[in-house]
Amino acid sequence: MRRAEKVCAFWCVLGLLLVSVPAMGQAPWEPVVGDTAMMGNGFGDLDNEAVGAMAVFDGWLYVVAGGDSGQACQLWRTANGVDWEHVLPDGFGDANNQGAAAMIEFDGYLYVGTSNLNGAQIHRSDDGVAWSAVVVDGLWNVDNRAITVFAEHAGELFAGTENETDGGEIWRTGNGTNWSFPLIGGFGDVSNRAIAALASFGGALYAGALRESPRYNQPRVIWWTDDQMFWSSHATH
Repeated sequence: MRRAEKVCAFWCVLGLLLVSVPAMGQAPWEPVVGDTAMMGNGFGDLDNEAVGAMAVFDGWLYVVAGGDSGQACQLWRTANGVDWEHVLPDGFGDANNQGAAAMIEFDGYLYVGTSNLNGAQIHRSDDGVAWSAVVVDGLWNVDNRAITVFAEHAGELFAGTENETDGGEIWRTGNGTNWSFPLIGGFGDVSNRAIAALASFGGALYAGALRESPRYNQPRVIWWTDDQMFWSSHATH
């Protein structure tokens, strides 16, 4: 599996087949996509190996299904969790968009960030059906091969990337079309290959990096900024 797809799959904690193992005091889970559901495994396509992104928008639950088969990712939605509508079958118009790990509603639009070996893309829609690209070619760096996470902070939309060459990057926009970069180069360390998490908290933006190193005992780091330009770190073990 290609690395960009691995990062996408890393965040696919919800598989297409939900396992019914009840926790204490909870009702059993039941599959809404899978062998015993009305919609079969992979939304009826076994090349859909994982659900990589999910968000609620305008009363619908949207999910992106994809994999490592060479097939373009697909966009599906449901209004009741049982009956599914196939919105887009073609990777948002690019067959190289084989997956998506990030989806968010921001300022009246639904945004999806893809994984693409030719450079990640960001697409948006104001109705969930008609989509347009607002970012192609990996936010002007084709080595950004996946949009890994979105977050809203201080009235702006932030996007984290996976970048094996330069280190993960963070970009931001106030209107969805004009983007700037408050962080490039993996916080100064290219082994911080991807931005794994973003969250707005207490007036600051926090970021967690996915770090690759031959030394497994290296500390992990959480970074934060209150001005979106200068970052400070908290090391964790």
